[in-house]
Amino acid sequence: MKPVVIIPTLGRSHLWDAVQSIDIDVRLCVIANGGHDYGWLPDDAWLIDLPHNIGYAAAVNLGLACYPSEDYWM
Repeated sequence: MKPVVIIPTLGRSHLWDAVQSIDIDVRLCVIANGGHDYGWLPDDAWLIDLPHNIGYAAAVNLGLACYPSEDYWM
């Protein structure tokens, strides 16, 4: 089973580096708290593009709620 990596973000500045640094097979869930173009994400990444900032803790909880039956999250 692949781990789920949840990345809440306000922008793309460090997201590219974070995604490129993942060197294992994971399920990627990006919670976008602002309107940017994330078309460069991997095809199997799940992008949740929110209309406004819900905050870090709520974004992490949303990511966990999207994958409730997984064995573990990162």
